[in-house]
Amino acid sequence: MKIVPFSPSAATPDQLDSWYNLKRDLRLEILPDEPVFSKDTLLERVQSMKTIQESQRWCTWSDDCSTMTGLAGIYRNMEGSESEPVWFYIEVDRNCRGKGIGGALLETVAATALEKGWESLQIRTMDRSPSGEQFIDKTGAERIQNSYMNNLELNNIDQDLIDRWLQFPHGNPRITIREWKSFFPEERIQEISDFYQTVYEAGREQHGHSGFIISPERVRKGEKVALTGNRKRHVIYAADKETDRLLGLTETSWSNSESAVVSQGYTAVLPAARGRGIARRLKAEMILKLPSCNPGARFIRTGNAGNNHTILKINTELGFSRLLTSTVWKINTADLVQNS
Repeated sequence: MKIVPFSPSAATPDQLDSWYNLKRDLRLEILPDEPVFSKDTLLERVQSMKTIQESQRWCTWSDDCSTMTGLAGIYRNMEGSESEPVWFYIEVDRNCRGKGIGGALLETVAATALEKGWESLQIRTMDRSPSGEQFIDKTGAERIQNSYMNNLELNNIDQDLIDRWLQFPHGNPRITIREWKSFFPEERIQEISDFYQTVYEAGREQHGHSGFIISPERVRKGEKVALTGNRKRHVIYAADKETDRLLGLTETSWSNSESAVVSQGYTAVLPAARGRGIARRLKAEMILKLPSCNPGARFIRTGNAGNNHTILKINTELGFSRLLTSTVWKINTADLVQNS
């Protein structure tokens, strides 16, 4: 079996079509009811990720080279610290599993990590694709974290609950609710990056690594990635009414071509402002304003780490139900080389 490097930017039109078909089919395996993303959207997202990640890809082809049968990649944030994880993925066509493709790709990933001096790797699997979990479990990888994708049907929201949450927060400082659309304003980008850094440091045990620096430049790069494929974003934030200092925010995004499904992104409150209901107020404001921003919205999807108990509790109260569970696995590169 021949493993060859793969780069979407250097691929022929036929190769791109086969790559897209593989990615689309695997996405439908996990989320069969999700709107299908376009090839242009996928290409744009891959291109935008080059600004924040270093990565390599390899693939396998059918005997007549007409169908991509497997794909693997390894990537790492370019601005991360030494303790930030290196990630990899392995994807095999549903019709070609059990033929050794995943194992061959795993050997390539392991050899590359060893060459680069990366001591450990991480991978994410989904419970809706049990073959992936079984494959990684056989490598001796350690399960280190569960996270959940949760779903909320907008028609089922308890309006009385929203009305109660709109009365938060209690106590001082008093807040004002405002909004940003698309990109953050330039005059507040330093404050916003400081906000992200403070929240990150307060929740470091959820990340499993430290030393991560969130700069204004990094925030801008992340925005560009998030808004690829002509996506729309709406940020609602709470600020101190007297000082205008940012206290908390929540963000949603969606694609015009897939407007029924809204992605609930980051929701966070500064540690010093927690315990007063600001996060619930932000969620309620988001629900209230979403129909005018995106009239086609029907569902809200969000991902949460299993140990982020505060947000999980809020989402449960709001009516989110679990759609799927993902597991993060970690394995030492030396063990991976030995076992692959």
